[in-house]
Amino acid sequence: MTMYHDIFVEHQPERGYVATALGWPECVGIGATKEEAIAQVCARLTERLARGEIVRVPAGESPPGDPWERVIGQFVEDPHWDEFQDELRRLREEANRA
Repeated sequence: MTMYHDIFVEHQPERGYVATALGWPECVGIGATKEEAIAQVCARLTERLARGEIVRVPAGESPPGDPWERVIGQFVEDPHWDEFQDELRRLREEANRA
């Protein structure tokens, strides 16, 4: 199974290219070219992942019912709601014409 990681690549005039795996600050690659820096950071990620495993765990339970139920009707007394909806409609129509 192929895993994908986001890598931030930055050109630094004095060092060439520096690549950092987002979320893995210890996985850094430095190279004269962008490709070299990316290859180094990928090698470091592979080494790191070979020493352990990624486990997905639940982070709590979803609230019961439809999540939209919590917000239904919350603007019923807002005197500006219709004006707000008209402005949204105008913006959508303008964007569709562009």
